[in-house]
Amino acid sequence: MDEQTKESAVYDRRYWLKISNCCNNNCIFCLDADSVRTTAFESIERIESRIQNAVNTGFTRLVVSGGEATIHPEFIEIVQSARKHGFSKIQVVSNGRMFSYPVFTRRAVAAGLTEATISVHGHTPGLHDRLSGVAGAFGQTYQGIVQLLKTGKCIVNIDIVVNKMNYRHVDQIIRLFSRLNIFEFDLLHVIPFGAAFKNREKLFFDRQKAAPYLKKAFRYSKKPGFYIWTNRFPPGMLEGHEALIQDPHKLYDEVNGRADLFEGYRKTGKLHCRSERCDTCFMRPLCDKYLWYEKKRNNAAGIDTICTPRITETLLAYLADASPSSLETVLSRENLDKYLMQKKKISRFQRILFTMTDWKPSGLELTKIFNDDRCAVEITGSLQNVSDIIQSGIKTVFLLNRDTRQMIMAHYDLVQRFAATISFRFPVFEKLSTAREAYEGILEFLCLFQSIPVQECAPCLANGGFFRSRNAISPELYLDKGRMDLGGLVKEYIHRDYFIKGGRCPACIHEKNCRGMHINFIRIFGFERLRSTCAPKS
Repeated sequence: MDEQTKESAVYDRRYWLKISNCCNNNCIFCLDADSVRTTAFESIERIESRIQNAVNTGFTRLVVSGGEATIHPEFIEIVQSARKHGFSKIQVVSNGRMFSYPVFTRRAVAAGLTEATISVHGHTPGLHDRLSGVAGAFGQTYQGIVQLLKTGKCIVNIDIVVNKMNYRHVDQIIRLFSRLNIFEFDLLHVIPFGAAFKNREKLFFDRQKAAPYLKKAFRYSKKPGFYIWTNRFPPGMLEGHEALIQDPHKLYDEVNGRADLFEGYRKTGKLHCRSERCDTCFMRPLCDKYLWYEKKRNNAAGIDTICTPRITETLLAYLADASPSSLETVLSRENLDKYLMQKKKISRFQRILFTMTDWKPSGLELTKIFNDDRCAVEITGSLQNVSDIIQSGIKTVFLLNRDTRQMIMAHYDLVQRFAATISFRFPVFEKLSTAREAYEGILEFLCLFQSIPVQECAPCLANGGFFRSRNAISPELYLDKGRMDLGGLVKEYIHRDYFIKGGRCPACIHEKNCRGMHINFIRIFGFERLRSTCAPKS
């Protein structure tokens, strides 16, 4: 699967439709073990209402799940309803056992089922049945896969929950099912929820011991025609196979799947999953950011940077008892007027960064702003008057996208002459395709300007690499009635916090002050790029 196809699949708008709390397996790592019951099916009326709402909201793919979705007595009717409402992509996540019945399988596919993701956790009946908790489960699952493939009309792929009992055999599972012409596999790292946390002694594994076995599985991603995904794997485990690092966009799904936990915090002041399980949870950094935000809702102490599109009275009141060091805002007529009127109140900031937008101030207006040595302007696109800005001595930050890099090269001598007042910012992107296009030639570009410091960039890649504070807050994420914009929080986390390091980084002299590089940079260039130029500690 090429990069563009994989990214399109990630960004496909999926609506997860849980139709059952029942399951005919008893997996020892079951994520929903606390909610699975013997008799609990969603009513067909409620299901149809949710399907209609999903269509109206613009979702393009329906993912039917449980418990075990296929044991719902009206599963076929639910698939038919989804197709009638307009879903052309209807996927089920299943243990596959019901598909061992040929008539059921043919009816499901005829009703509109287009894809089946089947959970398989062992290459032998003994291993799979121990993990699924049901004797004979492997035989039925295997036959279910065979029946689905016989229809010739349903895509089949395999989910594998990687754990202590099976990590030595993941490559054998892939090999077994590739003989059936299945070439898409999703490797899911076991996580500390549901039954998995209760059975953690059996399931949680030493990552260093597992590494050589898992690398055998990861190598399949290099083979033509094989599509390997990873889910909730720590990025460091994928060194050498960085293209398999989970797309950061998947964090939106993770947060949506835990919406009830965040809603519970709003009501009780407690994040109920918070415990020793956090040490092995993929989501810990994002949850830490969420909790930090909640603590700052009514207490601005400890905030270093305010990021806001507008300077408002509400913002200034919120900051009355705090002394953040930086304000990052937009250079607009409204903000300029507010800044000039409220200069005393804003005097607490040690640094003010105005991002240039469509409004281009006159020379006089720029002088009013930038006679204050604390102020700097960030340029994010091509400007006709850039030479005037550079020569004025205004502190200037260039966001290094393709437009600004071309502009800088057109003013190469001028930029070098005024290098003392200029810095660059290494760009970050949520989409891998956007990042790949924007990063083309960027490291070679930095070699031409070695005297200019680069923000958001590891020191081993550029001169004086430094990073914005993690203690930054965007007040706009606080919504009405105590709610938080969780999607906005994820977006901010991806753009500001999702930086990672390689295995050799701890030996670098810059280790304490470096955050590594953004996740998508590593996915493109690999951890190796960070290793090659780091100076070792003496």
